[in-house]
Amino acid sequence: MGDEAPKNHLIMKNIYLIWPTDIAKQSALYPPLGLASLAAVLRQKGFPVRVFDLSFDRTWAQIHSLNEDGGIYGISFTSSLHGNVRKCIGIIRARDPRAKIVLGGPHASVLPEDSLNDLDADVVCIGEAEVSFPRVVDALLQGSDLSAVDGIAFRDRERGVTITPDADKILDLDSLPLPDQSLFPYEAYFGAKGFRELSIITSRGCPNRCTFCQPTLERMFGRKIRYYGSDYVVRQIRSLQENFRLDFLVISDDTFVTNKKRALELCRRIVLDKISIFWRCQTGVNGLDRELIRGLKKAGCFIVALGVESGSQDILDHLQKSVRVERIKAVFKMCHEEGMLTHAYLMVGSPGESAATIEETRSLLKEIRPFSSNICLTTPYPGTSLYDSLKERNLLEDRAWDDYDHLLSDSIHIKTPDVDLAGLNRFKRTLLRAQKYPLFKLRCLVRAFANGNSLRRLFRVARANPGIVLRGLRLFYKSLFAKGLELSNPATRANALYAPPAHRVRPPRRK
Repeated sequence: MGDEAPKNHLIMKNIYLIWPTDIAKQSALYPPLGLASLAAVLRQKGFPVRVFDLSFDRTWAQIHSLNEDGGIYGISFTSSLHGNVRKCIGIIRARDPRAKIVLGGPHASVLPEDSLNDLDADVVCIGEAEVSFPRVVDALLQGSDLSAVDGIAFRDRERGVTITPDADKILDLDSLPLPDQSLFPYEAYFGAKGFRELSIITSRGCPNRCTFCQPTLERMFGRKIRYYGSDYVVRQIRSLQENFRLDFLVISDDTFVTNKKRALELCRRIVLDKISIFWRCQTGVNGLDRELIRGLKKAGCFIVALGVESGSQDILDHLQKSVRVERIKAVFKMCHEEGMLTHAYLMVGSPGESAATIEETRSLLKEIRPFSSNICLTTPYPGTSLYDSLKERNLLEDRAWDDYDHLLSDSIHIKTPDVDLAGLNRFKRTLLRAQKYPLFKLRCLVRAFANGNSLRRLFRVARANPGIVLRGLRLFYKSLFAKGLELSNPATRANALYAPPAHRVRPPRRK
C-alpha cells in the first residue's frame, strides 16, 4: 500500500470524513470503526484528514463553517441517515461548489446508482474503502479516469453512472494501521454513556445466512471470513488502554465465535499477555459451548450478546437463522451456570408474527432470563434477502429511507393483516414485562464478578484506572432496572418505547 502515497506534484486538498448521525439514532455510543480505519489509512499515506462526527453537533456547526475550494468529502451512512446525508451534501455544495463527494457504507454499497442520483454525489465506494478511497482521491487530484479504480460507482456527464469491477478484499488485515479513534469526540461519547468504552473488530464477515442481514454483509465484506492476527488485536487493545483509559471494551465482530480454535487462542493470548480489561462481544448461539464460555470469561469477557430474535421456531426458520429454540435454551443455561451475563437481541414483526408467536417468545424469555435485551422491529433493509422477497410479493410498506431503523418504534415495513404498529409496540411491552427480575439480575452480577479471577482482574484494572470503581458500581446498579438501550445509549429515541402509555402518565404536581 505504501507505493500509492500521494505524488509530490499533486495539489493536495483537504479530505473530510463525515459521520452524519445524531445520538438519537444510535444504538451504542462509540466512534464508527470504518471511518476510523479509513482515516488511519489516509494519514499513513500522507493525506490531510479531518473528521466531522455530527453525533453531538446539533447545529451542524462543523459543516456550516466550511471554507474550502474543491475539498474531498467522504460520507459513510446507513439507510436511516439518508435524509441527514442529503442535508449535509446540500450544505457542502453551498459552502464549497467545487467539492467532490464520495459516499460509502451499507446503503450506498447496495444501492450505488440510486445513491449517486438521489444524493447529488460524485462517487460511491462499494464495500471496504481502505483501498478504493485513496485511489479515488489520487484520481480526483490528478484528474485521471475513475474507471481504472475497482470497487466504485461514479457518474460523469458523458457516460452517466459507471460501476467498475469489484475490488479485491484485503486479505492481510494486519497490514492496515490501527483505526484512529482519537479523531472523534471520544470524551463526549464517554460522557453521554457515563463510562469509558470503545470498540474494536477482530474479523470481517459473517458465515450465517439470516435473511435480514445477507447478502448485504457479503456485499460489504465478501463470502469468506477474514481474521486479524492475535498480535494485531493485542496491539489494538493495548493502544486503546494506554490512550483512552478505558473501563470496558466492545468486540464488535458480527459473530465473534466463528472459529472455536481461533477464539480460544485469542482468549489465551489476552490472558498470557496479562491484558487487564473487561470486555463484551456478540455471537451466535450455535458457536458457544461450555469450554468457550469459560475461555471467554477467563479472558475478561463478562457479557455475551446473542441473536435470539424469536421464540417461534417457524419464524426462526423463515428468517434462516439455522438455530433451534432448544439450543437457545441450552446456551443461556450454560451462561448462567458459568457466571456469564447475557444480552438477547429480539425482533418483533417478522413475516408470520402473531399473538401466538409472541407468546412463544415471551415463554422463552421467562425461561432463558437474559440479563438485558434489545427489542427491535423487523426491518427489511435494502439489499437483504428479506427486502427482496417482500418487495417481490408486494408486502413492503412505502417508507422513506429514514424510517429504515430497526431500533425505532415509529415505523412498520411489512404488510400483514394480523399486526399493526400499535400491536407490535404492545408486543414489545409484553416482552419487556417478561424481563422484570432485578433480584435475579443481582444474583447474576454476583456470580459474574464475585470470583477469584474476576476480582483479581478488577483489582488490576482499578489500580491503573481508579475511576472505574465508581463508574462500574453506578453502571451495575442501573443495569438492575435498565430497559432496552438505556445503558448503551441513554439518549436514543428507541427508549421512548419504554415510557408508560400516554394515558398513564401522571400530570406534574402543582406547587
